[in-house]
Amino acid sequence: MKTFTRLIVVMASALVIVLSGCQSAPSASDKTASESTAPYYDIKDTDTKPVPRDTRAAPRYPIEMKRRGISGEAVISFVVMTDGRTDQVKAVRVSHDVFGGAAVEAVKQWSFKPATKDGKPVNCRMTIPIVFNLSR
Repeated sequence: MKTFTRLIVVMASALVIVLSGCQSAPSASDKTASESTAPYYDIKDTDTKPVPRDTRAAPRYPIEMKRRGISGEAVISFVVMTDGRTDQVKAVRVSHDVFGGAAVEAVKQWSFKPATKDGKPVNCRMTIPIVFNLSR
C-alpha cells in the first residue's frame, strides 16, 4: 500500500509539471485584444477602399438632445478588419458626448467589403463624420 501511495504522489507531481508547461488556446477576449492591436493601413495607402456591405445602421438620435432640439456631430475613427467587421471604434471629436456614444454604437454594427493592398484584404483605418440633424 505504501508503494501504491508513493506512485500516486509521483504521478500527481508529474501531472502538475506537465500541465504547468501547457498553454491554453486563446480565448475570445484574447482574440479581441490581439485584433485591437492588429496592424492596419491608412485608407490613402490601400489599392481599394472599404465598401459598405449592407445598409448601415443609423445612429439613434439621443432622446435628450432631440427633446431640446439640439443638433450635432461626431467624428468616428475605426478599423475595417479583413473580414469586414469594424474594430477599434471610437469618437475622436464630438459636439456633445451623447452623440459620440450613439455614433460609436451604430458603427460597431456596420459591415464592409475590406480594403485591399496588392490584391489581398487588409485592415484599414477610416475616419468619418456622423451628423445629427433634426431637420432631416
